[in-house]
Amino acid sequence: MASCDVTSSTYRALGVGWVRQHLLPRMKADFCVDADRVYAAGFSNGGMFTYNVGVDMASDLAAVVPIAGSWHPGYGLSCIAAHVTS
Repeated sequence: MASCDVTSSTYRALGVGWVRQHLLPRMKADFCVDADRVYAAGFSNGGMFTYNVGVDMASDLAAVVPIAGSWHPGYGLSCIAAHVTS
């Protein structure tokens, strides 16, 4: 099974850059988007990436919803990570 290091600076730059430069503008162009209600969510590795998006794009987002993604300290963001069993 392939894995990626979501804490690496390259992964963050490429992933968050793609969201900022391609995904968000495309969504705003193609759909009726309320710019004050843009959210990011992800599960597992996507949850970890959601933290990165939240840190790097805080001014573009209303909130982030990381689910079952652990936080890697050192980014200067306070958080509570929740993992449920049922």
